[in-house]
Amino acid sequence: MKKQSRELVQQAMLGSAKLVIENPQTALSTLRENVTSKGGTTAAALNVFNQHQFNNIIKQAMQYCVARSQEMEKNYSNASSSFYLAHPELFLVTIVPTVYFSPFSLRG
Repeated sequence: MKKQSRELVQQAMLGSAKLVIENPQTALSTLRENVTSKGGTTAAALNVFNQHQFNNIIKQAMQYCVARSQEMEKNYSNASSSFYLAHPELFLVTIVPTVYFSPFSLRG
């Protein structure tokens, strides 16, 4: 089950990344809308995200990530600690998939 879950996540993320790369002029929200069938699995998941204010959770997590990056840069003068400060949008593609899409979280 763990291997299958991982493969499912890998393929979903690869397909999403490919879609974004191949459509650089299309808004991400439009790409998502284009692949969301009414009453389908993505729509069901988005409904749950909306019910639990997922956007607010991500926004707050990004703010904490940037604040921690600033703190690390100040305390340790480490150039790599400013990564999320310089590129907070990358938070979604580095941290969120690791946490939310890990095979362990798919076990239910």
